[in-house]
Amino acid sequence: MKISVLGLGYVGLPLAAAITKLTNHNVLGYDIDSTKVSRIKQGISPIDDEQCSIKLAEILYGVVKKIVGAQF
Repeated sequence: MKISVLGLGYVGLPLAAAITKLTNHNVLGYDIDSTKVSRIKQGISPIDDEQCSIKLAEILYGVVKKIVGAQF
């Protein structure tokens, strides 16, 4: 199954990461902010909250390759 997530902010990015980590589904993330998309592709959390960023970065490190693509 392919799943699309529109918006990779405080809700969309953790949702995409969780779906990718917990299932075998491919996730396609979309966002209009090219800087945010670039950071996500590098496995860096664009969320400006230290605790959230640390945990999300750990998840992204393992799953960013499984996220089909982040586009804007």
